[in-house]
Parts: sequence; structure tokens; C-alpha cells
Amino acid sequence: MNNYHSIFFTTLPSFYKVNLYNELSKRINILVVFVGSTSKIREKDFFSNDINFDYKVANVGNIENRGKFFSFIRLLKIILSHRAKYYYFPGWQIIELNLLIPLVKKSKRCLVVESSIHDVSTKNYLWKFKKILINRFERGFPSGKLQSDIFTFANFRGDIYFTHGVGLINRQQYEGGGIGRSNEALNYLYVGRLSHEKNIDMLIDVFNKNGKNLSIVGSGKIRENLENNAKSNITFYGHVKNKDLVNVYAKHDIFILPSLSEPWGLVVDEALYYGLPVLVSEMVGCSDDMVTPYNAGLIFSIGLSSNLNDKIIELESDFEYYLGNAQSFPFKKRENEQVESYII
Repeated sequence: MNNYHSIFFTTLPSFYKVNLYNELSKRINILVVFVGSTSKIREKDFFSNDINFDYKVANVGNIENRGKFFSFIRLLKIILSHRAKYYYFPGWQIIELNLLIPLVKKSKRCLVVESSIHDVSTKNYLWKFKKILINRFERGFPSGKLQSDIFTFANFRGDIYFTHGVGLINRQQYEGGGIGRSNEALNYLYVGRLSHEKNIDMLIDVFNKNGKNLSIVGSGKIRENLENNAKSNITFYGHVKNKDLVNVYAKHDIFILPSLSEPWGLVVDEALYYGLPVLVSEMVGCSDDMVTPYNAGLIFSIGLSSNLNDKIIELESDFEYYLGNAQSFPFKKRENEQVESYII
């Protein structure tokens, strides 16, 4: 039976999780258990094979297609054949993992919460189940303020450790010799999946009216409908490989994430790393941690599209101020805090 400092259960070998665990494994002995190996809603470059830590994969293939009974059996075998000082469970979405919690002593249970309080209803019967589940843990690991609010609403009495994020981005170097801004009209950018919860319809409506330059990077089933509704000032690039995104960020000035639902928003981390001020909706989970404290952009309400346009005008009126704050964002410090948060 193998012994580890920590065993992490997580959904997929996403690049940002693998980056985080690679750094963490340099400091403590860890085992990472991936519930699935791929997802039908993610492009291939979302995943990473550059894994430098011990790991297991419970289900090969798309996580959405896994058989939950057999997944439970595989996860059960893993948890019975390995020991650790701490066990980290990823929220409550993986049903079969919830059934395994009683096999771990409460003093060893850690709950990683990356959902925002905006994404969790606290007024239905499911909340009662989640509240009970949350309080079966000794330690809580919220990504940031909006995630920690879930523990507050659940009257959690254990210890809280802020993780300061959901993983580490891929740091790419711009081959053009440094990211620069033009003196012409500012160029706006959205990067992400093209799905209804991303609220791209409102984004297109606002830019159809204001005529400003907007680039939309990403793929999804609603792309054709979005393109049909967009005017000529809006350009669709489709999927861009992760390693090539630096060249996209380099050609833009302001990043926008208008989501109706966004547990964290790793693309905000990316945009700030490449020096772009950000405009994010109030529903973006990292807004209270990545945007407001550093004055690296503005937050807008999803209730009125006019509020987004008002924020666009406000940001443009003091663009150099927000640009300077974005370009001085303390990335190295926050990444170190992410890694150190799990060393307890």
C-alpha cells in the first residue's frame, strides 16, 4: 500500500490542474486521481500529458459517458489501496466520489470548492444535501471570496484555506518581441466556449450598437447563430490552440467575459497575465479576487446591456490607468500562494 502526503481527486487532466500539481509535487508527495481522461465539450489541447506526479485515471474516455457504478468500483479500489495524510475531494458534482467520503476519517477530509455562490441555489432541497455534505469535512479550500461564501451559507465550522485560484495557466512568450498597444481604436477580445451561459448574445448586441472592434475566439454549437447576428466589426476566429493564444492576446487591448455563470474564469488569469485590462460580469467567480482588489478592470451587471456599454466607456476614459494595473498584476506571488495553500 502506497503512502502519500495528499491524494487529490479531480475531474480531468486539464492543463491548469496538471500545471498546479506538477508544482505541488516538487514540495510534497502526492497522488492525483482523475475521474475521466477527456470531455466531449473540450478541445484536445485543453488536456495535458506533461504529468510529473503519480496519478490514476478511473475512466478512460469522455467523463460524461462514464458508467457511474463501474466508476465507483474503480475509485473504491484506488482509495482502498493508497493512504494519505489528507484527501481532497472536488465539490459535489461527482456522485460516486460523494459515496466514498465516509471511507476517509473526517480529520483527513478536505473539500475543494471552485463554484461561485452565484452558481449555487441556497433555497432548494439540493442545498440541504450540499450543506450536509460540506459539513462532513474538516477543511475547506475555496478558490476565492465568492467560493468561500458557500461555506459561510453552509455554517461550516472547519478550517478555511483560500487557494487563490483553480490552477496555473500556461505561460507563453510573445514572439513579436513584447506585447504593445496601438494608438488606434481599442480592440476587444472574448476567449472561451460558445455556449448560452457565456452570454455572447448580449456581447454581440452591445458591439453591434457601439461599432467597436470585437474578436471572438472559441468554438461551440451556437457559433453559426452568433455569426448570423453579428455585424462586420465583430470577427470570429474559431478555436485557437492554447499555445497560440499569446499571439491573439498581443493584438488586443481589453478582455471581456460576460458570462451568466462562471465558477472562476481562468481566461481572466490569462488576460491579466498578458497585460489586458478586463471587463467581467458580476457572475464571474474570480471578480472579487482578480479584478476589484487590483483595479485591473471593471465589473458590469448582466441585467442591462447598457451597463456593459457604460463600463466600456468608463474603462476607455481611463485606459492607461487600468492598463498599468493589469500589467503590474502580481502573478508570481499569486501562483506561489496557490501552491502553498495545499501544504498543510
